[in-house]
Amino acid sequence: MRPLLIALGLLLVAIAANAWAHGGHAHHGTPTEGTIATVNGDHLTLTTDTGSVAVTLTETTHIAAGEKELDRKALTPKSRVSVFGTKLDSGELVAEDIHVEGNGTGENTTHAKH
Repeated sequence: MRPLLIALGLLLVAIAANAWAHGGHAHHGTPTEGTIATVNGDHLTLTTDTGSVAVTLTETTHIAAGEKELDRKALTPKSRVSVFGTKLDSGELVAEDIHVEGNGTGENTTHAKH
């Protein structure tokens, strides 16, 4: 009985740590990754490896770069993003979480500048 309680305790700690690491925003599924081509109010167009994807933002869309919370002003053309959300039959993606690559300024900080 004691090993079962220990295992259950470890599982609960792992789940809590995962939720804390994501700021309470759990990611479900595979993100749609691409570069923002256009921004028009609550709508973005992403350029992905498979073509253009329309993205709709809602009042509850969470935007971040790493652990840093961002506002919608961080979503600028040429920014690389990963979008988690719900894909509608129309192909439109309703964003729940958007992760901006780099520091959230539109600058690519993952490669050295030449």
